[in-house]
Amino acid sequence: MTLADVAERTGSHVGNLSRLERGLAQPSLDLLYRLSRALECPLSELFILASSDPGDAQLIELSAIYRTLNESERKILLDFARLIPNHESIR
Repeated sequence: MTLADVAERTGSHVGNLSRLERGLAQPSLDLLYRLSRALECPLSELFILASSDPGDAQLIELSAIYRTLNESERKILLDFARLIPNHESIR
């Protein structure tokens, strides 16, 4: 999804969203709500992502993938993720 797509879905301007993305502006609660609907993610997830390390693109990517999965696929992914810390060759 491009910034233009998000702007269209939120009724905002690309320039405004670009400033938010670069940390040059602060969103209103209304815009956060519209962003959560446009991105099809809970409003709380926007706060989690905002508080994460800006370089943690993998977390953001994983979260985006998770949202596209159905319930059984989510369970498989979570079950797999729980196995990783117990796998000896990873340590």
